[in-house]
Amino acid sequence: MSKNRKLLDMLLDLDRNRRSCVLRIERGSEKKQLVVNNGLLGFAESNLQEDHLARIMVGMGILQREKLREVAELMKEGKTSEEAVHDATASNTEALKKARREQAINILASVWAWSSPTILLYPNNDLRKNRLDLQMSLPELLVLSVRRAISNRLIHIPANLLDKSYSIAEDMEGIVARYPLNSAETSIYSLFQRSRNAHNPMSQLLSSAEKSDEILFRLSVLGLIKTDETQAQTETISKKSESSSIAIEIEDMLLRFETASLYEILSLTNNPSQDEIQTAYHGLAKKFHPDRFQSKDHSMDLRRKVEQLFGLVNEAYATLRNPASRDDYDAKRLKLKREGRVEAASEAKVGGKAETDKMAAALFEEGRNLLAKRDFEKAVERLRGCIWLKPDKAVYHHYLGVAMAKIPAHRKSAEQHLLKALELDSTSINSHLELAELYIAVNLRRKAERQLHDLMQWDPDNPKALKLQDALNNMAG
Repeated sequence: MSKNRKLLDMLLDLDRNRRSCVLRIERGSEKKQLVVNNGLLGFAESNLQEDHLARIMVGMGILQREKLREVAELMKEGKTSEEAVHDATASNTEALKKARREQAINILASVWAWSSPTILLYPNNDLRKNRLDLQMSLPELLVLSVRRAISNRLIHIPANLLDKSYSIAEDMEGIVARYPLNSAETSIYSLFQRSRNAHNPMSQLLSSAEKSDEILFRLSVLGLIKTDETQAQTETISKKSESSSIAIEIEDMLLRFETASLYEILSLTNNPSQDEIQTAYHGLAKKFHPDRFQSKDHSMDLRRKVEQLFGLVNEAYATLRNPASRDDYDAKRLKLKREGRVEAASEAKVGGKAETDKMAAALFEEGRNLLAKRDFEKAVERLRGCIWLKPDKAVYHHYLGVAMAKIPAHRKSAEQHLLKALELDSTSINSHLELAELYIAVNLRRKAERQLHDLMQWDPDNPKALKLQDALNNMAG
């Protein structure tokens, strides 16, 4: 009966393994995400107006409604929502933390009502942080959000809830101690522990606590109790989760391969032997050969991406295993190092954070200057270098996307980098604008509409957005 069991399992896995990532949940144009640092929630965000931090604070009586426009103006200047709220108000850290917690609970509570959302996980161990890091336990967030979703009737208690037979979910017994259950929830859960062979102690449940049906439903959504039907669904979801994990890994590899050398694609040093090249290739082929992904368990989109990934692996192998083509490739890399500084930047990456930041900033400045001069090819080269050094800086992905969008052959890559910029900073008005402009240029009307819709949630009077909306309205079809 647990709704969105995949999401539940992913959050518990992040908690258990102390992982860092951005976990994004999407339903059409609606996007919500949790930023997790070492297994703890840093903050949550959403592109829906009702989830905006400033509006949450208005609802809590912390922020005056008249301040909303001032917050919007500060965000146009490039500030995050948290920075804008902080600068526009005299709110202290404790008030901001309270609002951030409320925002996170609201965001996850609303997601429980979504049927079969798209869930994406972007692994990262060096995530950006807001001024205020909640460091909130994910099991605590789960419990509070499920309570909120049920009490606010975002998800409805099934009419036949008490007609079903329940039992302890054995696979969750090691997790229950992590959940901060209240006394009523603990009491009913304990009944199931004591009645393992009596699957239907409903008479005890009905007399043991107020709102026992609501509490029973909470335990079910949290995965702590199950029906036979729930068990069958869990096994199906487990298979899908495995496929989802592979999809995330492939997405991550494709993104890295875009700026990687052929040696890096095969996870090799710059001077490998022929045996090392062959071993590396066979290892990747064993795991990612397209023939392994032809069953119905894998989507057409995943199969396409595997073929794209393996094409890059094959290209790297074909070049490096042939001494002549390898020498030619190495010569080109040496020339790039002398003329473009990108390879020099790659070498500098091992030289310490300060030097890395300095080199990335220098390449970024060069790239922006070349972009202003309309030398798009060289701008792309420089900006690729700074992303190689600092892959999680939104502004670097934004400008690389802008430069690539000017070169028709690079427009697909431009889209990926602008989307990455929004993943890293979902409130970037400029990235939404550039994506909308790109989609209009290639006649992708629906995608353009989605970007403008998302943008106007934050800034409904943006003049460039209104101009792009007019262009979109004039498109045929």
